[in-house]
Amino acid sequence: MQQIGRYEILQEIGRGAMGVVFKGRDPLIGRAVAVKTITAGVTEDADLLERFYREARAAGGLQHPNIVTIYEMAESGGAPFIAMEYLEGESLEKLIARKPALCLGTKVGYVVQTCRALDYAHRRGVIHRDIKPANIMVTRDGIVKVVDFGIARITDTSKTQTGALLGTLAYLSPEQLRGQHADARSDIWALGVVLYELIAYQRPFAGENHAAVLLSILQDEPRSIGQIVPECPAELERVVSRTLRKDDKARYSTMEALLADLENVCALLGREGSRAAAQKEISPAIGQETAVATQHIDLQALSSAQEARPSKSNAPASRSADHRPNTVVPAARAPSANPIAKPGAHPPAKPNAQPTQPRKHSLAQPARHSRRKFLAVYAVLAVALLIALAAVRHRKISTGAANPDITLIPTLPATSSTAKPGTTTKLAEAPTPPLTSASGSSLEDQQRHLIELAHEAADTHDYKTAQIRLDEAAKLNGPLNSLIADLRRQFGEQAYDAELKRAASQEQALWDQGTAALQGGRLDDAERSLREILTLPAGDRHWVDAERYVDEVIPQRRQELQLWSEAQLESNSLERGHLLKEVKVLDEVLAEGGPHEQQARQMRNAVIRQIVRDNARKNGVVAPTLSEGYEAQLAQLETQFSNLALKGDAVALEGLQELRPKFKALADAGGPLAMDARDYLNNVIPRTQKQIEDNLAAAASESSANAAYEGAVEEYDRAVATQNMGMLRGRVLAAFQQIAQSGGIRAKEAARYVHALIPAALKKSGP
Repeated sequence: MQQIGRYEILQEIGRGAMGVVFKGRDPLIGRAVAVKTITAGVTEDADLLERFYREARAAGGLQHPNIVTIYEMAESGGAPFIAMEYLEGESLEKLIARKPALCLGTKVGYVVQTCRALDYAHRRGVIHRDIKPANIMVTRDGIVKVVDFGIARITDTSKTQTGALLGTLAYLSPEQLRGQHADARSDIWALGVVLYELIAYQRPFAGENHAAVLLSILQDEPRSIGQIVPECPAELERVVSRTLRKDDKARYSTMEALLADLENVCALLGREGSRAAAQKEISPAIGQETAVATQHIDLQALSSAQEARPSKSNAPASRSADHRPNTVVPAARAPSANPIAKPGAHPPAKPNAQPTQPRKHSLAQPARHSRRKFLAVYAVLAVALLIALAAVRHRKISTGAANPDITLIPTLPATSSTAKPGTTTKLAEAPTPPLTSASGSSLEDQQRHLIELAHEAADTHDYKTAQIRLDEAAKLNGPLNSLIADLRRQFGEQAYDAELKRAASQEQALWDQGTAALQGGRLDDAERSLREILTLPAGDRHWVDAERYVDEVIPQRRQELQLWSEAQLESNSLERGHLLKEVKVLDEVLAEGGPHEQQARQMRNAVIRQIVRDNARKNGVVAPTLSEGYEAQLAQLETQFSNLALKGDAVALEGLQELRPKFKALADAGGPLAMDARDYLNNVIPRTQKQIEDNLAAAASESSANAAYEGAVEEYDRAVATQNMGMLRGRVLAAFQQIAQSGGIRAKEAARYVHALIPAALKKSGP
């Protein structure tokens, strides 16, 4: 079994920018631990290694129930590692991805625990600087643990360069993006982003790419959390808004102040949750006799509820009570009534009652016992009455659910001033849909079911079906309509991303088909595949090359193929003078520089030799100079030339220049092959040298264009991040304009910055 230090390694559980995290076991005490090692690349960098040790010192000095515990820092095999508390649970990142139906109180409670941990760290001079959902763990017991103080900056040191953007982009504060000092208010901003994302299940600042996210953080105001989550109280909305102020001075100045407000909100949500929970948690342990009494009271209450009508003065209260389904409105307790006491507890004393003198006679005991018994019975009856009222309301709702013809009325109208006593008002048809369907399932349950079906369809990339399911859910007009709207956008974005990936995959397949057809000489098939790339909705990395092949390469190949066919015809011709025509056509093939260049050169050499022999026979002269040695010398020079031409680099240029005097020597020596050698000297070698020079110049230009384009993109990102609109309007725009006007390989991409991205950034920044 692998060991790091004294710890037995069980499995790898994660990888980060600086190292790998394993689940391990401490054999001394049998405790599970997390062992974080450092990557080999970091050990070679003294600054990064120092940051690793600083991580252990920073986190190890923080002892708080909401901060992961560091057990040990040591070295194993020359590599440092940290042993820390092993957490069983999940990160907020995974929780947010699941989008469970958690109440607001639970979500705010997670952030309150995180806030306590950060407040503790800030008081000790440690700024986390990388707060994000992935670094906030929730254990199975619901305890929050903040992890990875790995890039924490000790505020009284200067080991970390100011302005280094080490955090995750979506959670960086505006001042961090501008390269300014990161203090406690940057953690407050990041925690505000986490709080927003946890409540709404979407980020406050988003964009298609890094530049768009940067621009959104620096310039856009997030959508109000109350618009996304209508049940969010105004107090919580104000807290979220204040944490996300662009001006750090307008934010909370300390984590302690944020914690105080969040705890108040949590208490408010807790009181509301307690009232809702109390309606469902009335203890049934009252006894059989109490249950019987409750049934009798229930019948009386039902009869009274059908006859009684609220007065005008009580109408608002009735509407308020009836507006909340399943809510029990407690009756007002008489001054003399006491709540049910726990066993062994004494009833509370009345504030205005006179103290009763204890009696010394034993006859007083039955009277005191009788009084206690009376109070207990009275309290039991009061609770039973509350249960009866709840049962009456439950029956009404159940009756409405079981009978579709009966429509529930959320509010009871006040009686008219002219209504006679004892008369009843008919139930009017409610303008809003019923709370439950005929099958008994609520609108929320129906919407949730359709949303689940939409998720299942989206998981299989069937976004059309997913949108249909969301449309069906939206038509129900239930409480999840805001979530449905968000899912529509989310699935729309996923569908667009899937379309881009599909287009990229299709483009690659078409590119492979086109290049294979081109190599096989099937020019029509090649052009068809490459032209199809140009029709895709979003061209990727092969678009520019496909355009060049369609406009330049394939026409040249067609021309070269036509010339090669003509050369083949001439070689089979029996006409007088066909050899000279064949040489001319072969020269044109060589000039095109296509795939038949080598064959054309060999054919041309053979044709020239044939012309020399024919001339010798015509003149009645035997060609003694056509010795094997002479031909071998020329063939050797031709082979050297071919190898250099294929190499096609700067060294090949020098080699071709060295071949020129050798071909000149053969040409000056005379003989039947002198014309062939002179052709190499005067035509073939110069033409090949120029072709190589042009290719090298094009490659240098391409490299220069790439460097200029990448530099301009870096300048653009820097200008957007720092909101330097003068720089964006000035040298950045000029750089992209120059690249676009050059007509190089990056011209079209640069034109997109000139005509789309830069104007959009300037427009967002305002006048």
